[in-house]
Amino acid sequence: MEFLNLDWLNKVDVKVQIGESAESPSKCILVSKLGRTKNLSEIRNTLKEKTVMDDTLLFAKNKNNMLVEIPRDDENDYTLNGIISDETLYLTKSLEPDWKTLNENRKLDFGRIVTLDGFEIADHRAFELKSCEMEKFGANGYRVGNFKYSSSDDKMMKTNLFLTADADVQDFVKLGISFGRSKNEKSKLEINSTCKFIELNKISLKLNKLEPKEEFIKEVEEAIKSKEFKKITEKFGQFISTEVNLGGRAYFEESKNFAENSKEDANKAAMSAGAGTSKIKVENTLIYSKGNSSSFEYEFFKLLGGDSNFEFNEKDWAQSLDDYSKWDCVKYKNPTSIFQLLPDNLRESIYLSVGKKILYLKTEDFDFNYTSGKIGIFELRNIPQYISKILQDERAKCNIFATVVDTGETKNVIFSWRIQYPSDKNEHPRIIIHCFKGPKKHKYNLKVNWMIIGYDINFNFILSDFNIQLEVLEDQFEALTSTPSKDNKKVLDFEHDSDILCFGIPVLNNFSFSNNSLVIGHHFFKVQEKNKIGRYTFSYSLNDNNYVNLPTFTFYTLIISNFPTSNAYGTLPFECLKFRLKKHNSLKATELNSLKSNCTSLMPKYISLLSTGENNCGPILLKQKFNEIKAKYLKSCENEACICRKNGKNDLECVFFDPNQGI
Repeated sequence: MEFLNLDWLNKVDVKVQIGESAESPSKCILVSKLGRTKNLSEIRNTLKEKTVMDDTLLFAKNKNNMLVEIPRDDENDYTLNGIISDETLYLTKSLEPDWKTLNENRKLDFGRIVTLDGFEIADHRAFELKSCEMEKFGANGYRVGNFKYSSSDDKMMKTNLFLTADADVQDFVKLGISFGRSKNEKSKLEINSTCKFIELNKISLKLNKLEPKEEFIKEVEEAIKSKEFKKITEKFGQFISTEVNLGGRAYFEESKNFAENSKEDANKAAMSAGAGTSKIKVENTLIYSKGNSSSFEYEFFKLLGGDSNFEFNEKDWAQSLDDYSKWDCVKYKNPTSIFQLLPDNLRESIYLSVGKKILYLKTEDFDFNYTSGKIGIFELRNIPQYISKILQDERAKCNIFATVVDTGETKNVIFSWRIQYPSDKNEHPRIIIHCFKGPKKHKYNLKVNWMIIGYDINFNFILSDFNIQLEVLEDQFEALTSTPSKDNKKVLDFEHDSDILCFGIPVLNNFSFSNNSLVIGHHFFKVQEKNKIGRYTFSYSLNDNNYVNLPTFTFYTLIISNFPTSNAYGTLPFECLKFRLKKHNSLKATELNSLKSNCTSLMPKYISLLSTGENNCGPILLKQKFNEIKAKYLKSCENEACICRKNGKNDLECVFFDPNQGI
């Protein structure tokens, strides 16, 4: 026996009455076939589809002709049948906004994309706001300020992106967001112009709980396989702010500093002046004066939020902001990558999928006042705070690589270096620089380039145009082994091809007088039959002037398999004139010119030595100067069994990498 469909019994035609009281409705509409047992959240969605209700209206109960509001948060607890009287549904305008209304009005849980024209709201929603904390500003919300700009680009960035201080810019720079440049060359704005603004903050919202949407999660899971993360930012946005100020802001430009703009600029300014509301019509030719007109005369050119007549009036504009439906976003605080709010397992999968990146890169001068036996200690003091936090975060698994160049014309002097990590978190990492074959006293003017490589836990790489592929291998050496050795060879665990390059750095975690004179040298070699790359290391004591057993240290190998700029890295062969040991082998002139081409000012480079086979290894170092790279062989001794007899006599290649190109 089939049951009859009795759903029609739950349907009711309702007279929807909108007003401040049951006796004096401002609007009355008949809506057919609403579900009696539906909760009010579902009824709200239905009425919004029928354009009967918006987010400024609340459901209400009629009690003695007085309308009692039902809070938005409680709508799931009421059914339509529980609040209608005589088939009438009462709606009333909320005098105080709730966070759900403000979120829906301004799409706060949608990601944003940064452009010079402002913050563009993403087309698709990445998150659903589940919990929010609101705080009213009151009298403290009124703020008047000013900032200077030196170009039309600077003006656009600071006004369209609501940036009024360097700290505001840094909030977005740390996300990897770069601000482009305007292509309009007709602008003739003078430098050092001043812009003033009036800001009326009404409410601050802290988005405490943002839950990723299922669509967003699925697309991230697909991107982990395809590594096409940038498509996600184009769809769901680059960042989302976990705190937002709503209200209004008006901009005024100092009129005495005005110069001729192109017509294109004027039209664009007039069009953008009404950002945040469709009711405002503003021309770029009106003057707003306050106080002494000779010193406080400004041209009104942009408005966010509120209402205005053709001529801006601050009092009228402020009163219009009593209506929360006219509020706009005037401040994005705590901007966070949309990937940062994903579950831990997904974030980690993204790190591993993308691989390590160059998180920070810097070149600095270092005056090394050398005396015989003295080491150079270069402390990495100039690390930005946000990079320091990443460096200390175990999730990022950071490594520091460095390279050193002597800017002088010294001959025969060799430099070697290693990284020293501090045992105390309050200390800075160091680059320990050794000098040998030099005079007993000399001042060397060095250039030190250092870079921090790790997993980008802030997801800056998502916003990059480049698909940089880096990997770091780690080898632990223990001095207290049963068979200590002066050198070591190891085949690295990855398949080799001609596009893959290797660079190494030794790292000591404990600094002591017993090891401060130890030079840890290395180079790489080809393992032809296995299509692999090997790593060769050796240790030399500057105090004793001979080869010694390798100490306890860690060796890191940087593997580059892809970089955006093709001439930023490569391999060049050395010219070996005779099949015998030479003091150095120089690059061919044509290849040297290729290496120096268009990049002399970007020195120093990272360089590495690659020999043709595992039987062609020996204690060799590279010396880099601004005009050449040389292979330096360390001294030989009388001991036939010493590793100094292991000399790579021919077919050496120089591997170079210039990270300044393409970053």
